[in-house]
Amino acid sequence: MDFIKFVPSVCLQRLTDGLKEVCSDDMGKEAIQESINTIEVYCIPNDGAEDNKALKLDAGVFSLTACWGGHHSGYFTDLVIREFLENNL
Repeated sequence: MDFIKFVPSVCLQRLTDGLKEVCSDDMGKEAIQESINTIEVYCIPNDGAEDNKALKLDAGVFSLTACWGGHHSGYFTDLVIREFLENNL
């Protein structure tokens, strides 16, 4: 998994940026605190990543599955992460 080395610079940066936007007001902060207890990151192979990437929020676990070092279509932008969280909190 050569792409796992990109998790800190690509995945975590986009996750942080998305969370900052959601938490820009008290209502967003409260929603995050009540809904997310754990964040799990999964790095999948670049081949087929566009079709297999996923964001999931279930039972307090927010999971991000993508190829974080491959083509941009295989991972999520901070805007997509923010929109997902806003729609699922």
